[in-house]
Amino acid sequence: MTFEELTHVLSEPGPRLISWLAQILLEYCRDHTEGLRADLGDIERSDLFAGHRRLMQALFDDLGEEQLEDEDLAKLVGALSACAEGTTPHLAVRAAVEGLDHALGALIVASFRQKCVALRDLALVPFARVPLKATLGAVHLSTRPETVELPIDRTNSFALPPRDLAGVDVTMDWSLDDLLAPLKHAPGLSIGDPGTPLAEMDLERYSVGDRAVFYRVQPRAKEEQRSRVLRLVEAAASRSCRVLVFPELSIDDDTLAAIRARAERPLVVVAGSRHTPIEARGPGDNVAVFFVGNAERSHTKFRPFELNENDGAGNRVRRIEHLSPRNTGFSVYLSQQWSFAVFVCKDFLSPEVQRLLVALRVSLILVPTLSMETEDFRLGIEHVALHGQSLVVVANEPAAGSFFGHPIRHRLAEHVRGTPGQASLHVLEKDGVSKKYLTDT
Repeated sequence: MTFEELTHVLSEPGPRLISWLAQILLEYCRDHTEGLRADLGDIERSDLFAGHRRLMQALFDDLGEEQLEDEDLAKLVGALSACAEGTTPHLAVRAAVEGLDHALGALIVASFRQKCVALRDLALVPFARVPLKATLGAVHLSTRPETVELPIDRTNSFALPPRDLAGVDVTMDWSLDDLLAPLKHAPGLSIGDPGTPLAEMDLERYSVGDRAVFYRVQPRAKEEQRSRVLRLVEAAASRSCRVLVFPELSIDDDTLAAIRARAERPLVVVAGSRHTPIEARGPGDNVAVFFVGNAERSHTKFRPFELNENDGAGNRVRRIEHLSPRNTGFSVYLSQQWSFAVFVCKDFLSPEVQRLLVALRVSLILVPTLSMETEDFRLGIEHVALHGQSLVVVANEPAAGSFFGHPIRHRLAEHVRGTPGQASLHVLEKDGVSKKYLTDT
């Protein structure tokens, strides 16, 4: 689209929503990425650009409405043309979209409230705005990606959807907005580690044709596990933690029911995961149920785990988690303060998933896992924490250890270890420092 074509579209009669305007301005910017980046790098034009952005913000401040009438659009076309004469058409359009964000960005974001839409059907994606320094109590954060290279197709509050979803089904869900409000700017992140190592988990090994598989993974000492989990829920609530994540396959049906019935629990509880149905062999599902206030949601694992075992005769056996086939997909739950997503184990390690988490600026990523190999998790956490400015919680078994991820300079992923045989509550506190509390002593 040329500048002349853009102004022609804006001059067509009929009321338009400001979200439509944001979309069309960003599409122009995306179409002219190279020229816009060159213009933005011109120091001599930087003062003019800043002045034009303030002019555009004042124009949109005067409007203050979600719908633009013909008269409003005529004023915008006039302002765009005047700014283009003083700088370049590319800078004039960029100044307009940034001025729109400063003036009415909150209104655009609010227009998505209570919606639940597939990402592929959206023309514009809003962002939660999290003041990370205040949230983390941190002095030095890692460099924000947009200060290294300005993302042309986005502003601080909204963006065009990623062009390539790589076959991933993403749902953008604002239905929990009111329930997430208590998070505000202090999420109070915690990991509940019941202290059960992988060696104390039962699993059934069998074959399906030529495939070696496993399923029905669950804690061997069910009653003791349930007691520890419930003590951790109580401990997290007593320490005012608002988010609590348990490891993968650490929760059975009875424990889940007990968590569901508790009146006092953190605002967001990711109740690990469980194989279901558990009474029979697979294929089945590995499901993470999580609570947000009085609402209940779930995520079903789509990337099965692989066990590499010795068969006793010196041969290596590759054994696959026996899950029903599923498309790669996840939901992003949004509020005006936060956005979060839940994964199970290897789901988070998908390169396509990590790319989309960064592109969508998901601010909180919660991952129950059960894995003795943690290096891939550390690398993934560092990537999304740095490039997406995200907070990440990976809850794992005690010996291999769990992770808190955050965009604090020089230590993006903090590795925390539990104590086998004891329930440990790990809490992320000021400046990204975690503390470990044993609930059995």
